[in-house]
Amino acid sequence: MEDENSKNPFIDRRDKIYDFLKVATEYVSYSEELERRAKEIEKFGIMAMDALHIACAEMADVDFLVTCDDIKGRLTKKDYKLK
Repeated sequence: MEDENSKNPFIDRRDKIYDFLKVATEYVSYSEELERRAKEIEKFGIMAMDALHIACAEMADVDFLVTCDDIKGRLTKKDYKLK
């Protein structure tokens, strides 16, 4: 997320995301398992970076995933078998 956010051309959005990251108490580090799961999620028509976010959310066992992306209702617990 930090890498993607550093490339955000919208300064106000980039700053807001950095503010969110400052209060994060848990980080998901890269692993082969994470990459494998993200590739599985991509098969549902989800873009690579978004699939990575979903895979990270699964690894962190979150209750909610907030996104600004327009995925038109394609993100549901049922569809992705989220843990």
